[in-house]
Amino acid sequence: MNLHKIKIYQYNSYKDFINSLIENSPNKGRGLYRKIATHLNISSVTVSQIFKGSRELNLEQGYLLAEFCNLNELQQKYFLLMIQKEKASHYKLKNYLDKEMNLLKKELVEIKNKVPKNKTLSEIQKSIFYSHWKYSGVRLMTDIEGKNNINEIAKELKLSPKIVKSVLEFLIDAGLVLETTNGFKMGERVTHLPSDSMWLRSHHRNWRTKALDGLENLDENEVSYTGPMVVSEKILSQIKEKLIDVIEEITPLIKDSKSEKLACLNIDLFKLNK
Repeated sequence: MNLHKIKIYQYNSYKDFINSLIENSPNKGRGLYRKIATHLNISSVTVSQIFKGSRELNLEQGYLLAEFCNLNELQQKYFLLMIQKEKASHYKLKNYLDKEMNLLKKELVEIKNKVPKNKTLSEIQKSIFYSHWKYSGVRLMTDIEGKNNINEIAKELKLSPKIVKSVLEFLIDAGLVLETTNGFKMGERVTHLPSDSMWLRSHHRNWRTKALDGLENLDENEVSYTGPMVVSEKILSQIKEKLIDVIEEITPLIKDSKSEKLACLNIDLFKLNK
Protein backbone atom coordinates (compact mmCIF):
# COMPACT_ATOMS: atom_id res chain seq x y z
CA MET A 1 0.00 0.00 0.00
CA ASN A 2 1.40 3.39 -1.02
CA LEU A 3 1.18 6.23 1.49
CA HIS A 4 -0.77 8.52 -0.82
CA LYS A 5 -3.40 5.78 -1.30
CA ILE A 6 -4.07 5.44 2.42
CA LYS A 7 -7.51 6.89 3.18
CA ILE A 8 -8.59 7.54 6.75
CA TYR A 9 -12.16 6.41 6.04
CA GLN A 10 -10.81 2.93 5.26
CA TYR A 11 -9.83 2.52 8.91
CA ASN A 12 -11.80 1.85 12.08
CA SER A 13 -8.78 2.08 14.37
CA TYR A 14 -6.79 5.29 14.75
CA LYS A 15 -3.73 3.23 15.69
CA ASP A 16 -3.90 1.21 12.46
CA PHE A 17 -4.29 4.44 10.49
CA ILE A 18 -1.27 6.16 12.05
CA ASN A 19 0.87 3.02 11.90
CA SER A 20 0.04 2.61 8.20
CA LEU A 21 0.98 6.22 7.49
CA ILE A 22 4.29 5.78 9.27
CA GLU A 23 5.19 2.36 7.89
CA ASN A 24 4.42 3.35 4.28
CA SER A 25 6.40 6.60 4.36
CA PRO A 26 9.98 6.75 2.99
CA ASN A 27 12.58 4.94 5.10
CA LYS A 28 9.72 3.28 7.01
CA GLY A 29 8.96 6.61 8.69
CA ARG A 30 12.26 6.80 10.52
CA GLY A 31 12.12 9.66 13.00
CA LEU A 32 8.38 10.34 12.62
CA TYR A 33 7.34 8.67 15.88
CA ARG A 34 9.91 10.87 17.63
CA LYS A 35 8.47 13.96 15.94
CA ILE A 36 4.98 12.89 17.04
CA ALA A 37 6.22 12.62 20.63
CA THR A 38 7.65 16.13 20.42
CA HIS A 39 4.44 17.53 18.93
CA LEU A 40 2.31 15.89 21.65
CA ASN A 41 4.79 16.84 24.36
CA ILE A 42 5.10 13.25 25.56
CA SER A 43 7.99 10.79 25.63
CA SER A 44 8.92 8.43 22.80
CA VAL A 45 8.27 5.57 25.20
CA THR A 46 4.68 6.74 25.67
CA VAL A 47 4.20 7.00 21.90
CA SER A 48 5.43 3.41 21.55
CA GLN A 49 3.06 2.27 24.30
CA ILE A 50 0.16 3.91 22.45
CA PHE A 51 0.80 2.75 18.89
CA LYS A 52 2.44 -0.58 19.68
CA GLY A 53 0.59 -1.39 22.91
CA SER A 54 -2.66 -0.99 24.82
CA ARG A 55 -2.29 2.61 25.97
CA GLU A 56 -4.71 5.14 24.39
CA LEU A 57 -4.52 8.75 23.28
CA ASN A 58 -6.72 11.23 25.08
CA LEU A 59 -8.80 13.66 23.02
CA GLU A 60 -6.38 16.55 23.50
CA GLN A 61 -3.51 14.43 22.19
CA GLY A 62 -5.74 13.20 19.38
CA TYR A 63 -6.50 16.77 18.34
CA LEU A 64 -2.79 17.63 18.28
CA LEU A 65 -1.97 14.48 16.30
CA ALA A 66 -4.67 15.31 13.75
CA GLU A 67 -3.01 18.73 13.48
CA PHE A 68 0.38 17.07 12.97
CA CYS A 69 -1.08 14.96 10.14
CA ASN A 70 -2.70 18.08 8.64
CA LEU A 71 -6.14 16.45 8.54
CA ASN A 72 -8.99 18.57 7.25
CA GLU A 73 -12.08 19.25 9.35
CA LEU A 74 -14.02 16.10 8.42
CA GLN A 75 -10.95 13.87 8.66
CA GLN A 76 -10.21 15.37 12.07
CA LYS A 77 -13.75 14.58 13.28
CA TYR A 78 -13.44 11.02 12.02
CA PHE A 79 -10.05 10.62 13.71
CA LEU A 80 -11.40 11.83 17.06
CA LEU A 81 -14.43 9.53 16.75
CA MET A 82 -12.06 6.58 16.30
CA ILE A 83 -10.29 7.56 19.52
CA GLN A 84 -13.58 7.90 21.41
CA LYS A 85 -14.78 4.54 20.13
CA GLU A 86 -11.52 2.88 21.19
CA LYS A 87 -11.86 4.31 24.70
CA ALA A 88 -15.61 3.61 25.09
CA SER A 89 -16.46 0.73 27.44
CA HIS A 90 -20.23 0.36 26.91
CA TYR A 91 -21.37 -1.37 23.71
CA LYS A 92 -24.22 1.13 23.21
CA LEU A 93 -21.79 4.02 23.10
CA LYS A 94 -19.53 2.05 20.76
CA ASN A 95 -22.48 1.40 18.44
CA TYR A 96 -23.45 5.07 18.51
CA LEU A 97 -19.91 6.18 17.66
CA ASP A 98 -19.73 3.55 14.93
CA LYS A 99 -22.86 5.00 13.30
CA GLU A 100 -21.36 8.50 13.46
CA MET A 101 -18.20 7.21 11.80
CA ASN A 102 -20.19 5.58 9.00
CA LEU A 103 -22.02 8.85 8.31
CA LEU A 104 -18.70 10.68 8.11
CA LYS A 105 -17.27 7.99 5.81
CA LYS A 106 -19.90 8.85 3.19
CA GLU A 107 -18.98 12.54 3.37
CA LEU A 108 -15.26 11.78 3.20
CA VAL A 109 -15.68 9.59 0.11
CA GLU A 110 -17.68 12.30 -1.65
CA ILE A 111 -15.06 15.02 -1.08
CA LYS A 112 -11.88 12.91 -1.35
CA ASN A 113 -10.81 14.60 -4.62
CA LYS A 114 -11.49 18.16 -3.50
CA VAL A 115 -8.66 20.53 -2.63
CA PRO A 116 -7.83 20.45 1.10
CA LYS A 117 -8.42 23.72 2.92
CA ASN A 118 -5.03 23.63 4.59
CA LYS A 119 -2.38 25.51 2.63
CA THR A 120 0.73 23.73 3.89
CA LEU A 121 1.77 20.09 3.75
CA SER A 122 1.82 17.84 6.78
CA GLU A 123 5.12 16.37 7.94
CA ILE A 124 4.07 13.00 6.54
CA GLN A 125 3.21 14.53 3.15
CA LYS A 126 6.54 16.35 3.17
CA SER A 127 8.36 13.07 3.75
CA ILE A 128 6.89 11.86 0.43
CA PHE A 129 7.12 15.08 -1.58
CA TYR A 130 10.77 15.73 -0.73
CA SER A 131 11.90 12.11 -1.07
CA HIS A 132 12.50 12.47 -4.84
CA TRP A 133 12.65 15.26 -7.45
CA LYS A 134 9.88 13.61 -9.49
CA TYR A 135 7.15 14.93 -7.16
CA SER A 136 8.18 18.55 -7.60
CA GLY A 137 8.98 17.98 -11.29
CA VAL A 138 5.61 16.46 -12.14
CA ARG A 139 3.81 19.17 -10.18
CA LEU A 140 5.58 21.94 -12.09
CA MET A 141 4.95 20.23 -15.44
CA THR A 142 1.20 20.45 -14.85
CA ASP A 143 1.52 24.22 -15.25
CA ILE A 144 2.75 23.91 -18.86
CA GLU A 145 -0.15 24.07 -21.31
CA GLY A 146 -0.19 21.12 -23.70
CA LYS A 147 2.20 19.15 -21.52
CA ASN A 148 -0.16 18.66 -18.58
CA ASN A 149 -1.14 15.06 -19.23
CA ILE A 150 0.40 11.77 -18.15
CA ASN A 151 2.03 10.80 -21.45
CA GLU A 152 3.59 14.22 -22.12
CA ILE A 153 4.88 14.55 -18.56
CA ALA A 154 6.36 11.04 -18.77
CA LYS A 155 8.06 11.90 -22.07
CA GLU A 156 9.47 15.23 -20.88
CA LEU A 157 10.76 13.92 -17.54
CA LYS A 158 11.87 10.52 -18.90
CA LEU A 159 9.67 8.70 -16.41
CA SER A 160 7.29 5.82 -17.08
CA PRO A 161 3.58 6.70 -17.41
CA LYS A 162 2.94 4.34 -14.49
CA ILE A 163 5.27 6.33 -12.21
CA VAL A 164 3.79 9.65 -13.36
CA LYS A 165 0.27 8.35 -12.69
CA SER A 166 1.29 7.27 -9.18
CA VAL A 167 2.96 10.63 -8.46
CA LEU A 168 -0.10 12.52 -9.71
CA GLU A 169 -2.34 10.49 -7.41
CA PHE A 170 -0.27 11.65 -4.45
CA LEU A 171 -0.16 15.27 -5.64
CA ILE A 172 -3.94 15.35 -6.16
CA ASP A 173 -4.53 13.81 -2.75
CA ALA A 174 -2.21 16.39 -1.18
CA GLY A 175 -3.94 19.29 -2.95
CA LEU A 176 -0.81 20.18 -4.95
CA VAL A 177 -2.41 19.29 -8.30
CA LEU A 178 -5.99 19.38 -9.59
CA GLU A 179 -7.48 17.14 -12.27
CA THR A 180 -9.62 19.04 -14.78
CA THR A 181 -11.34 18.27 -18.09
CA ASN A 182 -8.39 19.96 -19.85
CA GLY A 183 -5.73 17.96 -18.06
CA PHE A 184 -3.93 18.48 -14.78
CA LYS A 185 -3.04 21.83 -13.26
CA MET A 186 -1.21 23.04 -10.19
CA GLY A 187 -3.24 23.41 -7.01
CA GLU A 188 -3.10 26.22 -4.49
CA ARG A 189 -1.25 24.50 -1.67
CA VAL A 190 2.29 25.67 -0.94
CA THR A 191 5.51 23.70 -0.52
CA HIS A 192 7.77 26.30 1.10
CA LEU A 193 10.43 24.94 3.43
CA PRO A 194 11.86 27.04 6.29
CA SER A 195 15.62 27.03 6.74
CA ASP A 196 15.38 24.70 9.76
CA SER A 197 13.19 22.09 8.06
CA MET A 198 14.37 18.49 8.28
CA TRP A 199 13.37 18.06 4.61
CA LEU A 200 15.49 20.92 3.25
CA ARG A 201 18.59 18.77 2.79
CA SER A 202 16.64 16.21 0.76
CA HIS A 203 15.20 18.97 -1.42
CA HIS A 204 18.66 20.37 -2.20
CA ARG A 205 20.17 16.93 -2.78
CA ASN A 206 17.37 15.80 -5.12
CA TRP A 207 17.78 18.69 -7.55
CA ARG A 208 21.57 18.79 -7.39
CA THR A 209 21.63 15.12 -8.30
CA LYS A 210 19.33 15.89 -11.21
CA ALA A 211 21.66 18.70 -12.31
CA LEU A 212 24.58 16.25 -12.45
CA ASP A 213 22.54 13.96 -14.72
CA GLY A 214 22.30 16.71 -17.34
CA LEU A 215 25.92 17.91 -17.44
CA GLU A 216 26.72 16.14 -20.72
CA ASN A 217 23.84 17.72 -22.63
CA LEU A 218 23.91 21.43 -21.73
CA ASP A 219 22.54 23.80 -24.37
CA GLU A 220 23.16 27.51 -24.95
CA ASN A 221 20.57 28.56 -22.38
CA GLU A 222 22.07 26.46 -19.57
CA VAL A 223 25.00 27.13 -17.27
CA SER A 224 27.10 24.90 -15.06
CA TYR A 225 29.84 26.50 -12.96
CA THR A 226 32.09 25.09 -10.28
CA GLY A 227 34.60 27.49 -8.74
CA PRO A 228 36.68 26.37 -5.77
CA MET A 229 38.47 29.44 -4.40
CA VAL A 230 40.58 30.85 -1.61
CA VAL A 231 39.27 34.28 -0.56
CA SER A 232 39.00 36.55 2.45
CA GLU A 233 35.95 36.56 4.71
CA LYS A 234 35.17 40.07 3.44
CA ILE A 235 35.12 39.00 -0.23
CA LEU A 236 33.14 35.88 0.63
CA SER A 237 30.53 38.07 2.30
CA GLN A 238 30.38 40.33 -0.78
CA ILE A 239 29.91 37.35 -3.08
CA LYS A 240 27.05 36.12 -0.91
CA GLU A 241 25.37 39.56 -1.04
CA LYS A 242 25.64 39.68 -4.84
CA LEU A 243 24.15 36.22 -5.18
CA ILE A 244 21.24 37.19 -2.93
CA ASP A 245 20.74 40.31 -5.07
CA VAL A 246 20.58 38.14 -8.20
CA ILE A 247 18.02 35.81 -6.60
CA GLU A 248 15.86 38.77 -5.55
CA GLU A 249 16.11 40.21 -9.05
CA ILE A 250 15.07 37.07 -10.92
CA THR A 251 12.28 35.99 -8.55
CA PRO A 252 9.72 38.49 -9.98
CA LEU A 253 10.73 37.42 -13.51
CA ILE A 254 9.93 33.80 -12.72
CA LYS A 255 6.63 34.71 -11.05
CA ASP A 256 5.42 36.72 -14.05
CA SER A 257 6.75 34.34 -16.71
CA LYS A 258 4.58 32.13 -18.92
CA SER A 259 5.03 28.45 -18.11
CA GLU A 260 6.80 26.87 -21.09
CA LYS A 261 9.88 24.99 -19.82
CA LEU A 262 10.67 23.14 -16.61
CA ALA A 263 14.05 24.36 -15.30
CA CYS A 264 15.98 24.41 -12.04
CA LEU A 265 18.43 26.96 -10.62
CA ASN A 266 20.93 25.66 -8.06
CA ILE A 267 23.33 28.07 -6.35
CA ASP A 268 25.88 26.93 -3.78
CA LEU A 269 28.39 28.99 -1.85
CA PHE A 270 29.96 27.25 1.11
CA LYS A 271 33.13 27.15 3.21
CA LEU A 272 35.04 23.88 3.48
CA ASN A 273 37.11 24.89 6.51
CA LYS A 274 34.40 26.08 8.89
